[in-house]
Amino acid sequence: MIVQHNQDDSVNVVIFGHTLQIKSDVDDPERVQKIAKYVHDIMTQINEDNPGRSVVDTAMLTAMNLTNALLYQQTENINLSSTIEDFSSRLMDYFNEEMKNN
Repeated sequence: MIVQHNQDDSVNVVIFGHTLQIKSDVDDPERVQKIAKYVHDIMTQINEDNPGRSVVDTAMLTAMNLTNALLYQQTENINLSSTIEDFSSRLMDYFNEEMKNN
């Protein structure tokens, strides 16, 4: 994985054999490298699992897999937030009731 930080705050990365110049608000080139490596690794795995697919097909399948994972995590975060809010509300009700009784 090649990452080059340029003077104009862009970063060159190589993903699946293709060099991309990325201009990002991420100030940490190592973070950009980590993201690029993650995408590269997923594309490589998909390509190994589906030999003969074009680079475009592999990229689209990668995008679908990453989007699925993102949407799953978003749903999990919403569910967790709801659980925390419910627990907090019940805890406050309990404390309020205890305060009344003491």
